[in-house]
Amino acid sequence: MLSDLEEHFESGAKITLRALLSRRLIKDSRAGAEIKILGTGKLTKAFNIFGVSASVGALKKIHDAGGSVLGKKGAKEKSKKAS
Repeated sequence: MLSDLEEHFESGAKITLRALLSRRLIKDSRAGAEIKILGTGKLTKAFNIFGVSASVGALKKIHDAGGSVLGKKGAKEKSKKAS
């Protein structure tokens, strides 16, 4: 999914459920379901993601690129450090 964001959004973009729907990256039928961004693909752009969850791998790549993720409850999600 990260590769889809890389392709469809500019660096610094605010990515929300509505933005994903408008670019047809998710279907209307999934709008009420829990959406999670997966860490597949390379990410070189910093995105600000709101109201959408992300896998641990995706969080790491998003943070490494200078972006951020705010979950559905508005809490900033943090990637777990590998030991």
